[in-house]
Amino acid sequence: MVAICALLVLMGTAYAEDYVVSNSAHGIDVISTISYANAVDLPYGFVNSPLSSARLAFKIGTGRDILLIQSRDNAYTKTLESDLEARNNNVEMIESSDVQATNLLLAERSGAKRFIIIDTTYGYNALSVMPYAALTDAFIIMADRDNEQEVADFLASAGALSVIQYGFLDEEVTDAIGDYITETIDTGDKYEDNLELVKRFRGRENSKQVVFADGSMIEFGIAKGDDPIVLVSTLIPDSVYDYILNSDINTIVLVGGNLVPAVDNMRQQLLNDGKELSVFVKFGQATPGVDSGITTLDIFPLPSYPLDLDIKSVTYNEAEKVLEIVYVNKVDAVAYVQADVFIEVNDQAVKTMGDDAPILIPKGGEKGVQYSLDLEEFGIEEDAEIYARVLARYGSTPTNLEKVAATYALLAMISVEDPSGLDVTRLYYDEGAKQLTLTVKNTGPVMVYYAPSFELKTDEGQKEFSREAVLSLGIGKSKDVIFSGVELSGGEVKQNKDVDVHVDYGSREEFLTKSLDKTVKLEVEEKEQLADYTLLIVVLVIVIVALLLLILKKNKRR
Repeated sequence: MVAICALLVLMGTAYAEDYVVSNSAHGIDVISTISYANAVDLPYGFVNSPLSSARLAFKIGTGRDILLIQSRDNAYTKTLESDLEARNNNVEMIESSDVQATNLLLAERSGAKRFIIIDTTYGYNALSVMPYAALTDAFIIMADRDNEQEVADFLASAGALSVIQYGFLDEEVTDAIGDYITETIDTGDKYEDNLELVKRFRGRENSKQVVFADGSMIEFGIAKGDDPIVLVSTLIPDSVYDYILNSDINTIVLVGGNLVPAVDNMRQQLLNDGKELSVFVKFGQATPGVDSGITTLDIFPLPSYPLDLDIKSVTYNEAEKVLEIVYVNKVDAVAYVQADVFIEVNDQAVKTMGDDAPILIPKGGEKGVQYSLDLEEFGIEEDAEIYARVLARYGSTPTNLEKVAATYALLAMISVEDPSGLDVTRLYYDEGAKQLTLTVKNTGPVMVYYAPSFELKTDEGQKEFSREAVLSLGIGKSKDVIFSGVELSGGEVKQNKDVDVHVDYGSREEFLTKSLDKTVKLEVEEKEQLADYTLLIVVLVIVIVALLLLILKKNKRR
């Protein structure tokens, strides 16, 4: 009994910190630190320059048990530990040499049973989920294709009660952790995703005050999760405006002045629509005992990839009578683009074309767009100069295209036909392996590039299966496209006897201009079949043994 009590005491004091601090220039370390502190309900702090160490030490005070997460290679200062100890604090330091490993280490240490999984690329997603994570005692896990298996292994051992996939994740990640995801929030629009969490937060804590932020940085005060954070930009999305108008929110807090013009304009429009709104702007802070007067806010820049999209080429394909534009996405983040295209012949405008809706350009990839155009109908002479003027607006979401790529170029002529062919030959579900396999075959005379997709009916509604990357297939070859981590109930299998499969394909990777729509039967390899055979064998063995025993017994009597 004494030993058990001693063990319980040790367990209760294993992590005796009462303050958590980050000393790292890497945003993931800071996100992990704040997430850990919020999950275990402790105060936190971070340094954001070599000069902020002493100020943070003064702010923390004396007599604390501090957990310090310090980057091995990217610490802001090497004096923070000694500065804290000089004020009679006990310091336990975790040296972070791998930010994603540290993230999982702190997730385990927190003892959390609820998790929100986000990508490492989009820092604004971390800011979006922080208040809701703090409210629900959830830990924020950062996952990408570099650590998907480690995340899956952690979730397998964590005894998770809830795992929310928030925003875009690499398909390698969703394949690896699919079995553990209990809910997905991913509309393809960061503002819509964010508003979903704001609504959930306010459903639990009906705060009439919200924080507006653009997701580019964390400020010490807003990361504690006291109020929900609404993502905006220098252009207020319509969805945000409509939500504020139709809610009982009456106060907005801003950090810094970059959003003031946009929010002031929104406030005036709301006033015209009959809604009054108070706006407070945080410009500085006072730290007693350190500096006199007002000092700058404690702000940390979040991981981000500033969008950078180029128009790679603009050509006219005479064989198919189409104008072709190829976009190249230079960063590791998805982009949406919507273009207007103007055709000019000898300085005279003859045709205007464009996109009806924004088009997704994969992160770090290229995508081509075609527009029907028959130059012959304009009676153009052979020596005429034909120019294309392209004005392409793009952004990180389809509803907020804030940036512009433009070109004005002499139209290059090409002649390329697409003889590619493709067929879907099989779709089957392996219940034991929990995976779907779609088999496709190249039926054409050239290499084919393709992107398959299909939907299944589940108890939670329609679920889409697709591939982020464009796949390729050699002449006459077949290939299995595998979707792992799929668990279908018997009822769900019955609902999907026939599945409509769609495949975009083509002979050029940038131009998947052909498509195949085919209904295929879902074949099922049931693990129960093996169980049935096993049971039959066991029964037969028992019968044979019984017969042998009976024979031996009779022989003994003789």
